[in-house]
Amino acid sequence: MKKVLVVAQFTQLPGEKGNNRSRFRYICENLALDGHQVTQVTSSFRDVDKKQRAWEIQEHTDLPYEVIILNDPGYEKNISFQRIKSQRTFAINLKNWLTKQEKFDLIYCSVPPHEAGLVAANYAQKNKIPFIIDVQDLWPEAMKMAFNIPIISNIAFYPMKTLANKVYSMADGIVACSQTYLDRAVSVSHKNPEKAKVFLGTDLSIVDKSSDVTTNIIEKNEGEKWITYTGSLSHSYDIGTLIEAIKNLHFLKGVRNTKLIIMGSGPLEDKFKKHSEDAGINVEFTGWVSYNTMVNNLKNSDVLVNAIKSNAPQSITNKISDYVSAGTPIINGSPNLEFKRMIEEKKIGFNYVSEDVKSMVEAINRVLSLTPFEKQEMKRNSRELAEEEFDRQNSYRKINEIVNVLLYR
Repeated sequence: MKKVLVVAQFTQLPGEKGNNRSRFRYICENLALDGHQVTQVTSSFRDVDKKQRAWEIQEHTDLPYEVIILNDPGYEKNISFQRIKSQRTFAINLKNWLTKQEKFDLIYCSVPPHEAGLVAANYAQKNKIPFIIDVQDLWPEAMKMAFNIPIISNIAFYPMKTLANKVYSMADGIVACSQTYLDRAVSVSHKNPEKAKVFLGTDLSIVDKSSDVTTNIIEKNEGEKWITYTGSLSHSYDIGTLIEAIKNLHFLKGVRNTKLIIMGSGPLEDKFKKHSEDAGINVEFTGWVSYNTMVNNLKNSDVLVNAIKSNAPQSITNKISDYVSAGTPIINGSPNLEFKRMIEEKKIGFNYVSEDVKSMVEAINRVLSLTPFEKQEMKRNSRELAEEEFDRQNSYRKINEIVNVLLYR
């Protein structure tokens, strides 16, 4: 039995909101099934709702792995000095905690944040054990969305980029939730790391059972066409163009039976609500809903929208797993070549030009004009893709393979 440490400052624990999305719970459970003694370390602060955790290990004694919660003061805004302090505090507490533990045989660490990643990397190097990173996002690339001033931004984020490169370079194994992220990390590696692209994915068995849920489902009127977005309402996402596109469809194109469904929340939620009200469109903001409710609403939709800004660094996000698994045609505004090719080659929807109302309207109309046969074909294509690339029961085996290769080589 090998001792494996999983470090994930940003995650959901069993029983918490959004836990079907918990990549690291799934990883911990799978590693435990392989016979490893697994310890997961996370933060006392939940990034998803900006609150301190109310989670007691005594209520979850049936877990096949140990959970350690380290103190983290948290923060109110995603880009702030308060957040920098939060990440540094967690990293310091991780370092102090590690000094009191018996030696681990391998560390599997989520990045970003890279402060904790560097602590884990240094521990692994000192103790001559394998170090694996799981790249969830690209920092500082994503940060520049909210603070993008030529030259100044590059200078301001240079220390973060240097730190990220150092952590990437020290990894013996690199897992990433898209090929884009994997290529970025591997490009600065000083080793020949074991590597794998493993999308965030979802559990298709849960998706298939979601139809049994009957609570909090939005009632769909006869003849109504749902244009649906789910996810964060923040700077990276192009909800403003989506609202204008629905307005254009309704008032200029005469498509008056459309309804915009927005499932999610974020710092710009009030702004988008005001925009929708001013536009006079039929819209429903649900806030965050249960996973099963969300999937049911996605299945009942006519068009799913990946509305993202043209300079956003995101690639294959959580919503993509959910969209593909739902089987409803997708329109995609992401400039990310990896997902654009997936849309075209797998024939699961249409691409449009980000932040271009006319292009988005044309893409929506293309979907609404599909014949029943064409819609069914797209649904079949999505299902095949979901089974091949997004079903965790299959795709996450790659993670176990990398862990075991590095443990026993």
